[in-house]
Amino acid sequence: MTLLRLLLKMLFALCGLYFVLSGSILMFAAASQSKPDSQTALRIMGGCFLATSLPFLIAVFSTQKAKLLGAILLVPASLGLLCLTFTPAFQPESQTTALPIVQSAAIAFTVLLIARIADAARNHRSRVGT
Repeated sequence: MTLLRLLLKMLFALCGLYFVLSGSILMFAAASQSKPDSQTALRIMGGCFLATSLPFLIAVFSTQKAKLLGAILLVPASLGLLCLTFTPAFQPESQTTALPIVQSAAIAFTVLLIARIADAARNHRSRVGT
């Protein structure tokens, strides 16, 4: 059992390092660009990769804190997905809106995430005895 746990921790560390490396490369590419539009996009992608790496790197030390951080990071991701799906300001050159199935998926992802966090909070309160 300890060998499996060690292998999983190594896998989490490798995934986290991959995301850190990818995010750092994207940030470096943003710094070397001359166009402001591409700089912004690369910075956002690099920041997302760096934020994604945090739960993987923390999971090596504490899986409970990694789960909490992962849930915290998914909330702004779901809100960003909703903004990108429903706001035409993010796609000014596009005359079409997102497909209804994409909009439904964005709403379902956000609702399921909120339900998961509420369920975890309720279970935590019932264990504490409040």
